[in-house]
Amino acid sequence: MGTRHLRTPSPAVRQHRANRQEYFRKLDELRGTAEPTPPPSARPAPEGHCYCGAPLLRGKYGLFCGWGLHDG
Repeated sequence: MGTRHLRTPSPAVRQHRANRQEYFRKLDELRGTAEPTPPPSARPAPEGHCYCGAPLLRGKYGLFCGWGLHDG
């Protein structure tokens, strides 16, 4: 069996997904069932740590929180 590689979604697909997510988030706000907003993405802090205090790890697609709380 051949290996499968991940395809990157086109900009149009990414925009569609973002619009759809925003629409449903606002709909939940109107219904009063909105979940709390997720934590902001990782912002590098001094000494290579995430703003939450965890070490930043370098992954294939950039930096992410060592505790798995954020990506960025």
